[in-house]
Formats: sequence, C-alpha cells, structure tokens
Amino acid sequence: MKRGFLREILDDVARGKDLVSLFMAPGRSPSQVWMALNTLVDMGEGPLFRKVAAKYRVDPSYLLHRIQGLLHQVEELRKEDPYSLLGVGYTASPSEIHRRWKELMQEWHPDKRGGDPEAQEACRKINEAYELLKDRDRRREYDRRYVPLLAVLKEVAEGAQACHVPSSRRWPRFA
Repeated sequence: MKRGFLREILDDVARGKDLVSLFMAPGRSPSQVWMALNTLVDMGEGPLFRKVAAKYRVDPSYLLHRIQGLLHQVEELRKEDPYSLLGVGYTASPSEIHRRWKELMQEWHPDKRGGDPEAQEACRKINEAYELLKDRDRRREYDRRYVPLLAVLKEVAEGAQACHVPSSRRWPRFA
C-alpha cells in the first residue's frame, strides 16, 4: 500500500470524515480504503500517525482510536442492515416487508421457543428493522444515507475474501 494513499486516508480521518465520505470518495476504490484502514491499524502510532497528528494538533492515539471506531462501525452497519435482517431486497414493497416480518416473527417468537433469550434478541432486532422500514420517512432517510454504502461494503467484503486481510478483520461473506 502506497504511503501517499495511507496519508490521504489518515488526513481524512483527522479531518473527521465519516464512513460514507471515506468509502464513496471519487477516485478511490472501496477495497483500497478498506485495506488502508486495516494497514493503518496494523501500523499503530508510528511516524506517519505522529506527522498527521501534529498537523491537525491531535494525539496520535486519537487517530488510531478513530480508525478502529470506523472499522467497528462498518461491521455493525453490515450486521444490522434492516433489509438483510428481514431478508428482503432494497426495492421491497411495504407489503413484502410486512409479510416477511410476520413470517420471521412467527418463526422466532419467544413463546414458540420457550422463552429462549436468543429468540428474544432475534425478535427485538426483527422488530427494530421492521419499525425502520415501515416508516416511509425513516426508510427514505436510511436508504439515502446507507444503501449506497452497503452496496459498496458488499463489494469490499467479497474483495476482502480474495485479498490479504489480517484474519482478525476478515469479513464473512454476505448472505
């Protein structure tokens, strides 16, 4: 990974850019951004971190912590995608979403599973996903903000399987 690209990513992190800005920036391959973030974590608070931290008057550990937080956000976003949780596509109609929600609730309802804590957690997540997607305004805002990023992250996840990514941060394939 070229040092100039790592510096560019680190500069963006220091300026407070969010996930969408980092991964969707023109001229950047999302898989390169993913690799750069992982490489920066592996580098730790080395000379590059100190240089960028001095430029923006922040502590190098802040930059490292921020990168780790961004990687964690990516994982959480990928896991908590309401469309994936309900098993519907991004273009699903409200009736499709409702039908799928009912099917999943019948399957995972804690009363049918003897009060199983795993079933309770699954029901909570299913309900949260349904609440988000059934509200037209909330769904529109989610779609505007995250659906393009999720498509990019899916591409990155598939690329990460083929690339060398440290095993502790390798993504499982999307369902």
